[in-house]
Amino acid sequence: MKILLMFGFVALFGISPLTAETVMADVTGDGIDDEIKIGEQSVIVIDGASGKRFTVISGEELLVNAEIGNYHSGIPGKEIAVIYAFSARRPIVDHTVIYGFKNNQFLAVSEELPGEVTINEDGALVGYHLHYTDWQHEVYVPCPIIEENGLLKALTIKKEIEKTIDIEAGTTKEITIDLSKNTLLVCVACIKEKDVIISLKDDNGTTMGEQKIDTENPFTGSSYADKDETVTLTIDNSYSIMTPKTVFYVITQYNYTPSKKEIEAEIKSNMHTVQVCVEDYCIQHDGVYPRTVSEFKEIIPPVLVNPVNSNIPVVVDGKIGKPGQVTYSYDPETDTYFIYGFDADGKKLDLILSNK
Repeated sequence: MKILLMFGFVALFGISPLTAETVMADVTGDGIDDEIKIGEQSVIVIDGASGKRFTVISGEELLVNAEIGNYHSGIPGKEIAVIYAFSARRPIVDHTVIYGFKNNQFLAVSEELPGEVTINEDGALVGYHLHYTDWQHEVYVPCPIIEENGLLKALTIKKEIEKTIDIEAGTTKEITIDLSKNTLLVCVACIKEKDVIISLKDDNGTTMGEQKIDTENPFTGSSYADKDETVTLTIDNSYSIMTPKTVFYVITQYNYTPSKKEIEAEIKSNMHTVQVCVEDYCIQHDGVYPRTVSEFKEIIPPVLVNPVNSNIPVVVDGKIGKPGQVTYSYDPETDTYFIYGFDADGKKLDLILSNK
């Protein structure tokens, strides 16, 4: 199982009254900043080079705000993310549409994306589905955004469970979740009170996330299954002697197949992790580098897996590997090691890590 460290927290978005503002940024892709006028019902762009005026949207009563950022890889310059409310009577963020400059005009380069779209620490786009607890607390469940055929889209939901349960004092409850192949699981849990420990583990017992939660700090965990398997959500109230706790959780399963670009990024990340292990071994053995993988395999993190096929070993000896593998080669004559990676098609990556 490949763990996707996509979500560090669940953001809670409130709507502030929109005030007209002007932002300077290059949204036409010519390297010159343009003037973006964000009004109460419109977004206007004035080209910084020609002075030409472009109307992105107008007459939108449900306009909440507009953000500028690098949302789409195929559009030169930056894009404009227009954020809409659910309705005039329900002024909460409902969806986002992203506009980019194509063919000398601003066009939508996304479908309606759930919630307010943000860019996480890994540079991935994430939207949010809104849920409410029984005590009317807002809970935002992350939804990954992908780029497909030039259009940004939200992952489709395969299955979703929303539940409120009471956990007796001094007890722990385990919830088993069956995942099918090519499924991305996102789990969010929050509590009416405080001091319950939530954890998510795969079928090998590897912890994919653990956190003590309270009302304002929910748990968010995610995992990708490249084969049929199970994960376990554990709710631990054993530290409370007298007080039962009420926990609300949402378990969402998305249809998801990683792109070659994402797989390559994961392989490169694995290569760097292997290098850290090799250097750590060297420090622990008075400057001596390992000759083979078997000498440092005990310090390889158990979460490190082959992102192409988790049944194939992630790290092996040699200079030739299978798709998704990392290989380690040591030359005793020069005291030099080399770390190679192989993409989803089994082709050697351009990146090579070494101590020389």
